[in-house]
Amino acid sequence: MFRASDYIEFIFEGEPQPDARYILSCKGPGDSPAVLEESEALNAIERVRRVVEGQFNGWLDGAAKIAQPRTGRLRLLKDGMVIAEGMESAILAACEADGDFDLQSESLLRLPADGRRYRVFHVVAGSDQRVPVEDEVLERLWRRLEAFYRFNETDFSWFLGRRQEEHKEGRFVSDGFDEERLSYELQSRAISPGEAAALAGVSSEEWQAAMERGELLRTSLFSLTSGLGLSSANDLYVDSRAPVWMPVSGGEEIALWMRNFDHLRLTVSGVAKGAPLAERSLEKLMKLYRRAPDPISLQAVLTEAEAAGLRLCATIEKRFVSDLPIARERLAMVGHLSIWDGKEIEKLGPPKAGTDDDNEGEEWTTIDEEYLVRFNSASVTVDDLIALQEEVTRARHEGQEPGWETATFAAARVFKGRAGAAHLAHTAITRMTAMSHLIQTGALAAWMEKSNEADVELVPKNVLKAAARCPLVRVRNEAGFDAATFRHFALEYAAGN
Repeated sequence: MFRASDYIEFIFEGEPQPDARYILSCKGPGDSPAVLEESEALNAIERVRRVVEGQFNGWLDGAAKIAQPRTGRLRLLKDGMVIAEGMESAILAACEADGDFDLQSESLLRLPADGRRYRVFHVVAGSDQRVPVEDEVLERLWRRLEAFYRFNETDFSWFLGRRQEEHKEGRFVSDGFDEERLSYELQSRAISPGEAAALAGVSSEEWQAAMERGELLRTSLFSLTSGLGLSSANDLYVDSRAPVWMPVSGGEEIALWMRNFDHLRLTVSGVAKGAPLAERSLEKLMKLYRRAPDPISLQAVLTEAEAAGLRLCATIEKRFVSDLPIARERLAMVGHLSIWDGKEIEKLGPPKAGTDDDNEGEEWTTIDEEYLVRFNSASVTVDDLIALQEEVTRARHEGQEPGWETATFAAARVFKGRAGAAHLAHTAITRMTAMSHLIQTGALAAWMEKSNEADVELVPKNVLKAAARCPLVRVRNEAGFDAATFRHFALEYAAGN
């Protein structure tokens, strides 16, 4: 039903409350009305909430565009003077950046329209005719900014600038594709390269370059999926990251994966596929997943499988999902639990960089124990670690060599002026170093994402949160993180990432 609708409009009645959301209208093609049952409406609202307040941290720019059938753009005036013009994002960023705008008092709405210092107009396409924006639209604009602040510690204008920079540079817009599957689909339909390029919405030259590069623009991937009549972009998409499988240690960890991922796949992989016990274990896991995950019952399934030489492992992969009530897929990080043959998965697990007996380093002393207590008592936040990471990156871009000295000066800048700055800086560096060691050993490989810079990986926010909160322990005579405990923290924070 939702896929036949052009859009669904959500409107708050009275003061917005977390458990009081209403759909007042559901428009089908040609503005024809559509009727939603109450259960369907609640389901639609929950799906949108999970995307807007979950995967995208409170901001989904363009997912619910404000209809402007008569207009071309928005214009923000302050005291009668134009200070910004563009789409909704540009207006909100300008409000935030303006030093006189009171972000705490809903300045766009608190005064009668004719007495407001700030006013927003629609500017009619092809002319300079201005139409005042309705209060209802202003309210929705403001609520979008409120949602962003609830789930982000950064300024919206900075966030928007980064997104625009990424778009301009073409980051994160291309995806790998299944060359064998695409070739089969094209050949079975006798589609020539020129026709395939037209289906993808690119020129023949661009198509040829994409085939040689092994990557397609995401817009082209969607166009091909639709043009070939495939059910999902996943039919052609390939995650260019090689999956790294991590062993799952118990029922509580399985429950964390099930609770904290909006999208989770359960499968049997490798030579275990088709084995009776593996398939029965999968069936039991799927039944438990559909209920409230129970660690004791999950542990029983895991114990039975391991007794037969099977192993339950986890990874995180990128897949297209449909979790909005519109006919559009989005790329998401999806949890994946799979049952493997124990001997086979040993060859595919994360690489090991030495054993506990290697690289013992200097002797561990009582002073080291005292520092460990002090490190764990220091209040270092995820924002501090993000700021340190950005300072180190800036220094590297300025030509400074990565290492302890660069990190030390970067930490000094981050904590300058704060009580106990030296100890906070030392703690932050120690935590980031401990996290880096886990990354180097492959213990966090499933979470990592390659960037557009060589040898640089992107660290997701839930991993940084774990680095800020996970207790430091003695690891080979150094302060470090226990890998299993760290992953437990990362999984707990995954739901809000």
